[in-house]
Amino acid sequence: MSERTGVDLGLTTLLNRAKQEIASLQQQADENGMVTALLEADLYESKQEVIRLSYIADKQGDELLKQKDLVNSLREQLAERDQKIAWLTNELGEEEQS
Repeated sequence: MSERTGVDLGLTTLLNRAKQEIASLQQQADENGMVTALLEADLYESKQEVIRLSYIADKQGDELLKQKDLVNSLREQLAERDQKIAWLTNELGEEEQS
């Protein structure tokens, strides 16, 4: 009987170690699940920030294009004005020579 008791004791010890290992693995899985949830929340917030910044960048890009168009329009107006001044200066010069 003592052999049987020794075997039972050995099996009980192995069973207890297995239960402890299972409990430890379950705790690790729970902790990993919490870490995963936190990482997913952080990833979601990061994606939202990228979307927000992309929207801002698009708006700023649109504003820069409008300003570029305005600058080009003003350059054209200045070129036309310079041509008109040159023409008037030439006309006045011809009148003075007459």
